[in-house]
This record gives sequence, C-alpha cells and structure tokens, in this order.
Amino acid sequence: MGKVPDEVAKILDSKTAQKIYDDGLSHPIQEVGEALVDIVKTARLFTAPFQIAAGYQDRLRVWIDKVVRKVPEDRRIPAPSRIAGPIFQELRYLDEGDVIADMYLNLLAKAIDKERINEAHPAFVKIIGFLSADEVLMLHLLGQKDFEETYQSDYDIDANKFKNKRITLREFPVKDLVFSENYYVYTSHLISLNLVAFPVYKQEPTWSEGPSRFQTGEIGYARLTLTDFGRMFVKACEPGTRT
Repeated sequence: MGKVPDEVAKILDSKTAQKIYDDGLSHPIQEVGEALVDIVKTARLFTAPFQIAAGYQDRLRVWIDKVVRKVPEDRRIPAPSRIAGPIFQELRYLDEGDVIADMYLNLLAKAIDKERINEAHPAFVKIIGFLSADEVLMLHLLGQKDFEETYQSDYDIDANKFKNKRITLREFPVKDLVFSENYYVYTSHLISLNLVAFPVYKQEPTWSEGPSRFQTGEIGYARLTLTDFGRMFVKACEPGTRT
C-alpha cells in the first residue's frame, strides 16, 4: 500500500491523511493528480471535515469546489470546525441540487470568507436541518417583503370572549406552497426558531348599529416578517439571496 504524500500529511494529521489516501487516492499519483491537487488546495480550509470525508469523497469534492468558487482567493480563511464539521456530516444524506444542501453550502462559503465570517452563526447549521422545502420558500419570500394579514372575530358578550375568527386578507401566496394546508404550522415552527414574527399590530372594535351600541367583534391587523435573527439567517444561508 502506498504512503500518503508528504504534501498532504503536512496539512492534515498523519492518520487522517493516510485514511483519505488509502480510501480514495491509493491509485498511482499520475491517475489522480488533479484530485490530489484539489485536496491539497482546499484542505487548509476544511481540515476537520476531511476526517469524515472518505465515504463520499467524489460528491464532497464537487461541493467543496462550489463553495471555494464563491469566495475570492485572497479572502479565504479556514472554516471554523464547529460550522464545517456538522455541515459535512449533514451533507452525507443530501443529493446535489437539494435546496437544503444549497443552504449548507452557502453557509459554508460565508464561514471561509474573512469579510463575511460574521454572518456565519454556528446555530444556523442546526436550523437548516429543521426546515422543510416549503419553509425555505417562505423565508425566501419574506427576504423580499413583509406580508399583511387581516382577520375579523365575533365577540360573545355572555362568554366575554372572541370567536369565529376568519381571515379577510392574506397577502402571503399560500398557493405557492407544496402543502398549503400547513401554512400556519410552518409559521408557528419558524416563529419557534426565532426566524419570523407574526404580531398583531392593530385591533379595531366593531360595533352594532342603532342607539344602544355594543361591541360585536374586532378586526385585527397582523404582519408576517423576518426577525433580525431571521434576516441574518436568510442573508447567510438562503439560496435565493445574494452570496
């Protein structure tokens, strides 16, 4: 069995380097020269992930190439292990072109960019894994604008409570979701992740007609919007925004 080239061993710890070489680069150097050069050029940026890369090395190389191309060479820095390591663990279960994979790659690109590393919050790695494709679309749309919603409720005087809530205006294009019936479930989930807020910012009472006026209900005005944390998340990860 061949011995790992010294150039790679200097970048990675010796056991990791030998494992990578044995698993994926054990052919004569002339047959894999390009792959070896790629690993040498990027290993300084992704040392930790290479310790788990052997099982899906070819796919990983394509992803790493995508990430590196997003960042000018003079701005590249080593990725923090607590961001890069978990990302490469998650990518093992995703296919190229998956919207969730694209989010991980966008975040990884921020993590190796010295001018944008401040956008790469470590919590984003786990948050991405919690999202569905519909929720990603919601975040994408919210990155462009807020959405108004208006509802009307009846007031039950005897029970002293509002009931029969009905939506009279919903700006969000629910029809664009694959599972549109889950819209409010998605909204609640995104709120729990502190990515969006959905406050009722104004309430107006409705009154009966005639001389003895009494309250019959209320009209509420709500706005679906990204939180500050959500805006940071979308800027760093969401595939439909500027990278």
